[in-house]
Amino acid sequence: MICLCAVFTAAAMMLSYLEALLPLTPVIPLPGFKLGLANTVTVLVFALISPRAAAAVSALRILLMGLLFGSAVSLFFSAAGGLLSFAALLLAGRLLRRCSYLGVSVLCAAAHNLGQLLAAACLFGLEIFLSYLPVLLLCALLSGGLTGLLLNLSVPRLQRSLQP
Repeated sequence: MICLCAVFTAAAMMLSYLEALLPLTPVIPLPGFKLGLANTVTVLVFALISPRAAAAVSALRILLMGLLFGSAVSLFFSAAGGLLSFAALLLAGRLLRRCSYLGVSVLCAAAHNLGQLLAAACLFGLEIFLSYLPVLLLCALLSGGLTGLLLNLSVPRLQRSLQP
């Protein structure tokens, strides 16, 4: 179990680093916009192993990426987004058995964006939070939709390959 979580943490870190290398600003001109590919690993671990393992993978990825490649501010933003996103995943966990990963991913992406906006409001004031919220919720539809489709394709295959 520990080895599997380590592999998933490494995969999440690689996806996070890849997103940092390939900025989407020329395509979508919003500061800080990312697809959230690393968060797909958290949902995978949640679905395939357990919520506790998913929390560990998410926390380790955020902490290690913040320490290795970020700053205190970026770590604060990532932790706030990751915490709200994981809370949304816990609330939607029961839905995973009854619906596709698309809706859960959009919900988690919206919660992640909300967490980051709350962090921005703490640091820079409430005006930024209110003006940027509709834009980031629209982005959550796009990025959550993409990651949800990836999860719909990958989870059934991974479930079959992880069964003894």
